[in-house]
Amino acid sequence: MYNIFLKQMTLKYLHQTASILLWVLVFSSCLNSSQSDIELSHDAQIYSFSMSSKKDTTSALSGTRFTIDQINNKIFNRDSLPYLFHVDSIYLNIAGKSSYTLPRIVLNLQDKDSSYLWNGKDSVAFKRLKSIETTAEDGKTVKLYEFKANIHQQDPYILNWVKITQNQLINPVEQQKTILHGGKFITYYKSGAMIKASSSLS
Repeated sequence: MYNIFLKQMTLKYLHQTASILLWVLVFSSCLNSSQSDIELSHDAQIYSFSMSSKKDTTSALSGTRFTIDQINNKIFNRDSLPYLFHVDSIYLNIAGKSSYTLPRIVLNLQDKDSSYLWNGKDSVAFKRLKSIETTAEDGKTVKLYEFKANIHQQDPYILNWVKITQNQLINPVEQQKTILHGGKFITYYKSGAMIKASSSLS
């Protein structure tokens, strides 16, 4: 009776041990298979870029659309920001193809040898941002974007006249006649006994 009981217990433990070993082997096989199937992305491109600032009371910055030139590696705004626009610091919103494809982003500033690893939350000096360096999931593929924020250099509501020539008509002009010759407008004018000609720019 004792031998039968011992034999049953031995078979029970052997069965449990075999089941555990089989489960470990299957799990290990699946784990190795999963690890071998994972391929880290080589895509270091920026797919979305925007910026904002708490000091931007007119929301000009947050409403500005930035162009991402993947061929020439440049980020810029086609429509210039308002004349005399200025904010000290900005917050960036940079995204890759997915939320995990850009694990490392380095910001390079205008100051020589001034760059740092961006944590996604720190503010950035607006006029000092020079370029953005991104690294893909594989840790090897790197892409460097040159950054430029275009700002109107003149007030669009003010007309500035520039004197471009000294060649002006004498006063008083008694008679004048304008003809088109060789792609230029030539004006002949008479003032008293004097007759002169003035031509337009080609």
